[in-house]
Amino acid sequence: LAERLLQRCTKGSEPFPFRLLILHLAARLVGRHALQLLNLYPFLLKYLQPNQRDVTRVLACLVEASHPTVPPDELRPVVI
Repeated sequence: LAERLLQRCTKGSEPFPFRLLILHLAARLVGRHALQLLNLYPFLLKYLQPNQRDVTRVLACLVEASHPTVPPDELRPVVI
């Protein structure tokens, strides 16, 4: 389900607020069930720009998607 939600976000056919809700749901699924959805983190990196709307909500998605089994190499580019 989380993979399908992320695929729906990458298409870009929905408006940004709806895409952000889908990302939030996918991130919550990844975090709660400790799923390995490694292409989520580079996709979130795309939205972490200074001029981006709702950067704090994107950061919240990133925090929710983080769990102990995520490889540190995946999170390092997003954090730094």
